[in-house]
Amino acid sequence: MLEFFRGATVYLELTVRDASSPYELTTPDTGCTIDILDENEAKEVSAGAMTEASTGVYYYNWTTSATQTKGVYTARGFAIMATPTTYSVDEIQFRVK
Repeated sequence: MLEFFRGATVYLELTVRDASSPYELTTPDTGCTIDILDENEAKEVSAGAMTEASTGVYYYNWTTSATQTKGVYTARGFAIMATPTTYSVDEIQFRVK
């Protein structure tokens, strides 16, 4: 599990691939959003807009505060394709110490 100190910036990345061609990166119709939840499932970030780095690659920088609660956090990235309607979710956990 990745670990970060309080006050650090956590770089979170999401890769979106075409469902019909899993090796092909694609841009989702609605862009990508991210939720970041603490150990109690409380949202630190809700539907944060992710930045497109290149086709199919999105990132979000989350800077923790110097007093951030220590513990395990979950980041969930979301992407929606309209044709065919596909809803994609990716998840990673990391620790703030």
